[in-house]
Amino acid sequence: MKRTVLATGLQFPEGPVWLGPRRVAFTEIRGQCVSLWHDGALARVARTGGGANGATLGPDGALYVANNGGLSLGHEGRWIAPDAIPGRIQRVTLAGEVSDVAVELPGAPPNRPNDLCFGPDGLLYYTDPHNWEELAKLGVGRVGRTTLDGRVELVAEIPAFPNGIAFGPDDRLYVAQSASTPPGGSTPPAAWATWWSSSSRTERCGTSSRWAPGASPRTAASATARST
Repeated sequence: MKRTVLATGLQFPEGPVWLGPRRVAFTEIRGQCVSLWHDGALARVARTGGGANGATLGPDGALYVANNGGLSLGHEGRWIAPDAIPGRIQRVTLAGEVSDVAVELPGAPPNRPNDLCFGPDGLLYYTDPHNWEELAKLGVGRVGRTTLDGRVELVAEIPAFPNGIAFGPDDRLYVAQSASTPPGGSTPPAAWATWWSSSSRTERCGTSSRWAPGASPRTAASATARST
C-alpha cells in the first residue's frame, strides 16, 4: 500500500473521520481542536479546549469527540494542557459550534475519555482509561455510554488501558486494550477484545456475567484475542 502524507505540522493528530472523497476531519490533542483536511487544504474547524482525542460522526452530521481533559504522552514527552478541564464528551459541528454532551462521567476521577462510537441502539459508547497520566499506578478503566442529551451510565470496568472501541457486524462491542496490566506487571501489553452484546451480556472465554442497563455494573472480561 502506498503511503501519502496529507498534512504536516499537526499537534498530535487523532480520531480521523472520513466525510467523503478527499475530506477528512480529525482531532489534535495538543492543538486542542478539531481540524479538517479537504482536497489539499487544511483548516481548523473548532477549538475544543482540553485534549480532543477520539472522534466519530453522528447521525445528525456533527462530530462527537472524546475529550480527555488535556493530556498526551508521546515522542515529544508528556503534555498537560495549561487550561486542563474535566474529561467529557463533546459535540462539534463543521460550522465550528462546540457543546458538551456529557461532563459528569461515572467512575472515580480523573475521567479520560479516549475513543467513542455509536451503537446499534443509537447510544454513544466511549472508553475511559482513567488515570493514564500515572502509568505506574494505572487503575481500572471504564466503558460508558451516553444518550445525546447527556444521560450517562457505566457499562463495564476493564483492567488497565481500554483504548479503541467499535461495534462489529454481530452487534458486539469490541474494545482494544493498549495495556492489559500496568507497566511492570507480569503480562505484556497486548490488544485484547472485550464485547458487549445487544442481549446485555459481557462474556469471557465461554463464561458470561450479565449486565442490564440501569443495574449495578459488572467487571468486563477480556477475550483472549491477542494481536500478534
